[in-house]
Amino acid sequence: MRKQYGHIILCFLFSWSLASGLISCTREDKPARNLQQRETLFFVLLHKGDSVYAQKKNYTTFAHSLKYYDSAQIIAEQSHNTRLKAEALFAKGRIYDAWNKEPQRTIYYFKEAAALFGRLPDQYPRYLYVQQLVAHAYDKIKDSVHAVEILRGLYDTLLIKDTAFRKQQGYISQMALISSEVRNYALADSILDHLFKRAWIRNDPNTYNYLDNYYLTRSRIDVYHYGKEQSPYLDSLEQAYARTTTGFDRAFLAANLVQLYRTVKDTTKAYTYLLAEYNFTVELNQGKALEALEHDLAKSELDAERRQIQYEQTMQQWKELGFVVFMIGFLSITVLSIFLYKNVKKYRALSAKLGRTNEDLDRQMGNVALLNKEMQHRVKNNLLMIVSLLQMQERRSLNEETVRDLQEARLRVQSISDLHQRIGNHEQAVDFKSFIEALVQAVVNCYFINKPVTVSVSGTDHIGLPKKKQLPLTLILNEWIINSIKYADTGNEPLHLTVAFRVLEDQLEIRYADNGSVDAHSADAPPGLGTEIVALLSRQLHAQVLRHPEHPYQYTIICPNGK
Repeated sequence: MRKQYGHIILCFLFSWSLASGLISCTREDKPARNLQQRETLFFVLLHKGDSVYAQKKNYTTFAHSLKYYDSAQIIAEQSHNTRLKAEALFAKGRIYDAWNKEPQRTIYYFKEAAALFGRLPDQYPRYLYVQQLVAHAYDKIKDSVHAVEILRGLYDTLLIKDTAFRKQQGYISQMALISSEVRNYALADSILDHLFKRAWIRNDPNTYNYLDNYYLTRSRIDVYHYGKEQSPYLDSLEQAYARTTTGFDRAFLAANLVQLYRTVKDTTKAYTYLLAEYNFTVELNQGKALEALEHDLAKSELDAERRQIQYEQTMQQWKELGFVVFMIGFLSITVLSIFLYKNVKKYRALSAKLGRTNEDLDRQMGNVALLNKEMQHRVKNNLLMIVSLLQMQERRSLNEETVRDLQEARLRVQSISDLHQRIGNHEQAVDFKSFIEALVQAVVNCYFINKPVTVSVSGTDHIGLPKKKQLPLTLILNEWIINSIKYADTGNEPLHLTVAFRVLEDQLEIRYADNGSVDAHSADAPPGLGTEIVALLSRQLHAQVLRHPEHPYQYTIICPNGK
């Protein structure tokens, strides 16, 4: 409530200042006073936004600070003051950098701010500081070439400066961190060794924890560059994590501790910080905080990923055996889950008929119900672990064909996991229509394709399928979607996927199509694993799969709609 009143008061001051400025324009003796009032109000708004931003509790803080920065930017544009414009652009860039969803906008704001600071001789240190943030923004889009180019230029510039000047540039440790982010550990080591000393580092509560980032950079150099299994900076990094209070910083340090301890094969600590990272991410995403920031910045949901413990053997050596083990385990768990579910229904029906005539049977039913819940929980955890293991191996594999195979395998398991979770959250049948829209988005996010993908799902609202048919249909549609994402040639047009449902008496008809062009050679290509999976699952459903005579990648599946 105090924040709202403070914002209202500042907005009132802002309005009063503008009104006073309009009146004073007619008086020749007050232009300098009006300009000074505008500049004072600008920095009041800017400092207020900085104080809110520094809290970094969740996305609400960023949304609130953005309101102050927007008001400050209006004053800067009306004042035609180069420094004020630069400060406003820099503040907006920090919000986009923290949000981490539109990196191109982050680069734009930081580059514009750096250009304006560069035009002011007295702001030269500020110009250098924003330049390293431009390198940081390029790191966000994995453009290591531009990031390293800027960092090397700053390194050469600072190397010829005197010690007193470098001592005042607290962001130098941040330069080394950015260099380690793009895996140029040699440059990071040179920056730490030649440009400054550890004793110079001071944390800035309104920007970055430079000392904590120094420990993180040193740990990365020891573990990733020199291959050390023990680094004294890991202990310092854990202490930094323990004293950090802001949710975003704790999530960031936890994620890096997971990677570092995974590399040195300390799986216990890796798993501990993995759980911490997950909890912080969930906490940051709760409520309407993310929705508020998305509304202010006009962008989509938070991208978050989950990591699991390192799989100690390489998937290159065990991929065939691992895939077979995975399939056997998955089928066993699925069969066991279905068996337990059917037995629970049977025992509950029998218990309703017998009532109180058999108390021993009632106790057995309670035990079976508890066992079923435990099994459902283990199924969910095992599926999530398998997805994470496949994703980790996918990142470590250098063979493109292996990466594609792992991506497809991960998507199949992810589809099963998502469907299992939706079934567990609903006693009735899952709304298959909304589930398909989420499935398409998951496949698109996995392949990181550059062109936009849209999906149109039509048919009867809230189509409810029996649970025993949801899994096979999900896997079949997953295979078709993967095939479209990978091979559909749409030229310069966006890829559009169409899924249509229709109920025909006791049958369900599902039509699938994309707007890709027909390639005669690809149409005659021999069937792959995806085709075999579709054939196997269609037999399981007692369904008929038809292909369009003129477009071999448009499908129709007709299956019985009975329970």
